[in-house]
Amino acid sequence: MAKFLDLIRSMLGMAKEAVNTEVSLFDLQMLLDQGYTTTRWIASFDPCEICQAMAGQEWNLREVIDSTQYFAPLFCRSHPNCRCEFEVTGPGLPPVRVNWQGIIQQ
Repeated sequence: MAKFLDLIRSMLGMAKEAVNTEVSLFDLQMLLDQGYTTTRWIASFDPCEICQAMAGQEWNLREVIDSTQYFAPLFCRSHPNCRCEFEVTGPGLPPVRVNWQGIIQQ
């Protein structure tokens, strides 16, 4: 019974991640379609060790989208409930901030 409950908890966790982040994946795809090309990891004000290690790292936006699991571009790179952001940039375009809820600053 305990294994069954652990499985249910795990599935609920993945479903919660997908629901919480589906908007960010949609927004990243929209930005790619508009000519944005690069993402940079912006750590939160009190980052964990995982997120601190990624602070400032840059990735190709297409690769971020293609490698995303569970519709969770941020969480699949760090952890659930991450408060970090991507800064998305492109040639001649203003930077855009995206968190798990989607675009938060243009």
